[in-house]
Amino acid sequence: MMAKVTATEHAFEVASDAIQMFGGNGLTCEYPVEKIFRDARASMIEDGCNQVLAIKGGYSLINPEWL
Repeated sequence: MMAKVTATEHAFEVASDAIQMFGGNGLTCEYPVEKIFRDARASMIEDGCNQVLAIKGGYSLINPEWL
Protein backbone atom coordinates (compact mmCIF):
# COMPACT_ATOMS: atom_id res chain seq x y z
CA MET A 1 0.00 0.00 0.00
CA MET A 2 2.66 2.48 1.03
CA ALA A 3 4.94 1.48 -1.85
CA LYS A 4 2.18 2.33 -4.35
CA VAL A 5 1.47 5.67 -2.68
CA THR A 6 5.15 6.64 -2.50
CA ALA A 7 6.01 5.52 -6.03
CA THR A 8 3.07 7.22 -7.70
CA GLU A 9 3.54 10.48 -5.81
CA HIS A 10 7.22 10.62 -6.76
CA ALA A 11 6.43 9.73 -10.39
CA PHE A 12 3.87 12.55 -10.51
CA GLU A 13 6.32 15.00 -8.94
CA VAL A 14 9.07 14.13 -11.42
CA ALA A 15 6.68 14.31 -14.39
CA SER A 16 5.39 17.67 -13.15
CA ASP A 17 8.95 18.99 -12.91
CA ALA A 18 9.62 17.77 -16.45
CA ILE A 19 6.54 19.66 -17.68
CA GLN A 20 7.89 22.77 -15.95
CA MET A 21 11.24 22.38 -17.73
CA PHE A 22 9.62 21.99 -21.13
CA GLY A 23 7.27 24.89 -20.51
CA GLY A 24 4.21 25.10 -22.77
CA ASN A 25 5.77 22.62 -25.19
CA GLY A 26 5.58 19.93 -22.50
CA LEU A 27 1.82 19.81 -22.89
CA THR A 28 1.88 19.16 -26.64
CA CYS A 29 1.64 15.63 -28.01
CA GLU A 30 4.93 15.89 -29.88
CA TYR A 31 6.96 15.34 -26.69
CA PRO A 32 6.72 12.14 -24.59
CA VAL A 33 6.58 14.22 -21.40
CA GLU A 34 2.86 14.79 -21.94
CA LYS A 35 2.10 11.06 -21.95
CA ILE A 36 4.34 10.41 -18.96
CA PHE A 37 2.53 13.14 -17.03
CA ARG A 38 -0.90 11.71 -17.92
CA ASP A 39 0.18 8.19 -16.98
CA ALA A 40 1.65 9.34 -13.67
CA ARG A 41 -1.55 11.18 -12.77
CA ALA A 42 -3.74 8.23 -13.76
CA SER A 43 -1.63 5.83 -11.69
CA MET A 44 -2.41 7.89 -8.59
CA ILE A 45 -6.10 7.10 -9.05
CA GLU A 46 -6.12 3.48 -10.24
CA ASP A 47 -6.05 0.66 -7.67
CA GLY A 48 -7.36 3.05 -5.04
CA CYS A 49 -6.93 6.75 -4.52
CA ASN A 50 -3.63 7.61 -2.82
CA GLN A 51 -5.26 9.60 -0.03
CA VAL A 52 -7.56 6.72 0.93
CA LEU A 53 -4.73 4.19 0.79
CA ALA A 54 -2.55 6.41 2.98
CA ILE A 55 -5.32 6.71 5.57
CA LYS A 56 -5.89 2.95 5.52
CA GLY A 57 -2.16 2.31 5.86
CA GLY A 58 -1.84 4.71 8.78
CA TYR A 59 -4.82 3.18 10.54
CA SER A 60 -3.41 -0.33 10.07
CA LEU A 61 -0.16 0.83 11.75
CA ILE A 62 -2.13 2.09 14.75
CA ASN A 63 -4.53 -0.86 14.89
CA PRO A 64 -2.88 -3.96 13.30
CA GLU A 65 -5.80 -6.28 14.12
CA TRP A 66 -8.00 -4.18 11.82
CA LEU A 67 -6.59 -6.04 8.80
